[in-house]
Amino acid sequence: MAKTRPGKRWSHQQRIEDGIQIGCVDILERFVPNPQEGGPAWTAINPLPHKTKAVAGKSKAMGLRKGWPDLLMIWKGRPVLFEFKPPHVGLPPKEQRDRHDEITMNGGVVFIIRSVEEFIEALHTIGVPCSARNLKAPETVAR
Repeated sequence: MAKTRPGKRWSHQQRIEDGIQIGCVDILERFVPNPQEGGPAWTAINPLPHKTKAVAGKSKAMGLRKGWPDLLMIWKGRPVLFEFKPPHVGLPPKEQRDRHDEITMNGGVVFIIRSVEEFIEALHTIGVPCSARNLKAPETVAR
């Protein structure tokens, strides 16, 4: 039996995670009003996590901290962040959990999202107008 190199497994997981995030951005663009129409403000955070050492160093010098969730939304004055993970992966790494704690201690909300359906349900949970529907409950980090 051939051994799987960790890098190959990680890139497969990363592709799954990227696909979930791209699907969720599609939901935001197609089914959620823009801020001028009563919807939330949002942006991806560090959408390309695998950088050269030089680019990673510059990003760090410019204030980018490791472990931040993948997507930031401001809804009714409150920061809401989304961490995208493949369905079969357990808890986020400790560094990410520490950032989630920092965010929630400061009044933010963090959702760990494992599918587009969970993302839609998270939007409904916090009251974001979204014309897409489903019934699957998301995992949240709450204080």
